[in-house]
Parts: sequence; structure tokens; C-alpha cells
Amino acid sequence: MLYINGRFLTQKVTGVQRYAIEMIKELDKITKKDEIEIISPPGVINTLNLNNILVKVIGKKSNNFWVQWTLPMYVKRNKGLLLTITGMAPILKPDYFVAHDVTFCRFPESFTFFFVWLYKIDFIFSLKRCKKIFTVSEFSKNELIKEFSIETEKCVCISPSSQHLAYLGANLDTLDKWNLKKQKYFLSVSSRAQHKNQQYIFKLAKKYTKDLFIIVGGKYKVFSEGKENKLDNVLFTGYVSDSELFSLYKNAYGFIFPSLYEGFGIPPLEAISLGVKRVAVSDIPVFREIYDKGVYFFDPLSVESFIMEEFEETSISESTVEYYRKKYSWEKSAKIAYNSIFE
Repeated sequence: MLYINGRFLTQKVTGVQRYAIEMIKELDKITKKDEIEIISPPGVINTLNLNNILVKVIGKKSNNFWVQWTLPMYVKRNKGLLLTITGMAPILKPDYFVAHDVTFCRFPESFTFFFVWLYKIDFIFSLKRCKKIFTVSEFSKNELIKEFSIETEKCVCISPSSQHLAYLGANLDTLDKWNLKKQKYFLSVSSRAQHKNQQYIFKLAKKYTKDLFIIVGGKYKVFSEGKENKLDNVLFTGYVSDSELFSLYKNAYGFIFPSLYEGFGIPPLEAISLGVKRVAVSDIPVFREIYDKGVYFFDPLSVESFIMEEFEETSISESTVEYYRKKYSWEKSAKIAYNSIFE
């Protein structure tokens, strides 16, 4: 029996939780009954409609003790294997682990000291004992190998997708909520962690004062946040629902993602899949791997490198959208994960 660490079911949905949810939905389609079970702590807020994968709640609290002791001891008693898709792997039983990136090593200033310390210890003791390590890009795979000296053959790339957005409907009140009807705006989606480089959007807003810039993303306690400025042409929405995000993407004139470091970076892919014609991303190695067609690259450390006139001349074609849909698929990634575990 394969057990899945279900702590993500108790957390607000951001990038890694979305990754876990969509991967499990696809695994549910290809697995047999009584082959996979999700084990969650109490406090489930994300419910999944699954046919073959069961969800079981154990323990009393959703905390690191649950991850490092309650969960692995349950799996050991039942003589199963464990897959952790988000967060830390239990050191006692890492088995199969999705290590999304090593941002906490490359940009420790983005996180609290305790978070960095905890994750470094976990990765040091877990990764070398995993049966397989999954990650989200070739760039992230190479970073893990370099940082933690793990064997190349243990690492398998299972990238995310943006297909889930196609099933969402628009929230018709979204544009009214922020007075955006008939307004041209540039959208950016990220947390306020320092490596997300939101200050770049403020610099752009100062450079292009007649344009409106919207930043979507909430505050999270593990992040060490950058400065928050106040400009008339920058709007912070905070955390938004999936349907609100869908609407903001669908009506955006352009999308800008100035991150300094990512394991993958899914928001530009979401923007492309929802028909945003102009998408700009930082000129960093991972984005050269992921976004190899149709996007506008700029230096995330130099606002002078971003030329609005050039950006506005770019246009993502339908063939480019289809290219990314085929390149990144939840179904394809779930099959790779399933075959790697049950081979």
C-alpha cells in the first residue's frame, strides 16, 4: 500500500498544495482500489472527489510532530510506503519525496530562520534515504544534486501543469470588486517572499506611471517579506479565490513575473493557458528551460532592461498555447510518478 502525506489537505491552496491536489486527481484515475490511501491530520479544509483513493484522518494535531512521528509510525505499522508531495518528508520514512526546489538554500533571506534550519536538516537526513526523489524541472533536479550530493538516477522530473484552470469558471464580480472593468492592467501573481522580487513591479510602476499594475498574493508566516510600498498605480489584491484569479488572468493585458529564483514557476504557464497574449518573465535559467517559446525576457535586477514598447509588441499565438499544453500535463506527470513507484 502506498500512503500519501495528506497534511496539504489542511492548508490554504497555493502553488505546492495545488500541485499535490492535481497530481492526486490524476493518480486516482490510474490506480486500483486499495492501492493508495491519503493519511491526513485533523482539520481538513480541502476535500477531493476521488473514486479509488481513500482519505483517512489520524492523530490529534496538524504540526511537525505529526509529520515526523505520527504519520511515519502509522505507515510503518501498516508496512506501507510513503509519498510526500508537499512540505518536509518524515526523516523516519522518506520513501518517495517531491522536493520542489532549494529556494531556502539559495535565498534564505526569504524565510524565517527556523524554517530554513528545519528544512535543511530534513533534506540532509531524508534525501539520501529516499527510494526516489521527484522534482519539478531539470533545473531543480540539478540544484538538488549539487546542493545535497544525491545520486542522479534517484531524481525524476514530474513537472506541474496549468490544466486545472480550464475547469474553473469566472467570478463575474471580480472586476467590479477592484473597479477593473474596461481597465488595461498588468498582472503579477506571487507571495511577498523576497526572492519573488515584487519590488520590481513597484519600480516598473514608477517608470510607467500611466499603467496599472496588479499584484495577487497573500502573506505567509514562513516568509520573510520585502518592503511594501504605496503607489497609486499598484493594486494589492491579497489572496484570491481560484475563480477570482481566473477572471484576473482572463482580463489581463499582460502578465509579468519578476522572480529571482524558482523551481518551476507556474503562474506564467497559467497566464499563457488562459489566453494572456503578453507574458514577461525573468531571464533566469529555470525560465529559459520552461518558457522556451513566445515570452518576453528581462533582467530582474534592472528595471531599465524592461522596455514596455517591446513587451507590448509580443503576442503569444494559439499554436504556442497548444505547445505548452502538450509539454506540461498533469496526466503525463502522474503516470511518470506512478510508474516510478509501482514499477
